Amino acid sequence: MLDIIEQASTGRILEYEPAAKATRIVVKGLSFASGVALSSDEQIMFVAETSKYRVWKFHVRPTTST
Repeated sequence: MLDIIEQASTGRILEYEPAAKATRIVVKGLSFASGVALSSDEQIMFVAETSKYRVWKFHVRPTTST
């Protein structure tokens, strides 16, 4: 609730790569992100921000496996 009141935009989305045991920040600066969904082909990620009343659309970059 404090995040909504302060409008701090401290939210982020992380990606974890199990093989490398590594985490990277995919998106940062989100304000109370309350939902994440992928398109059916997994090429687009949608992120809902409750306190900003908007939905972001991000193109997903394919990961390379080693």
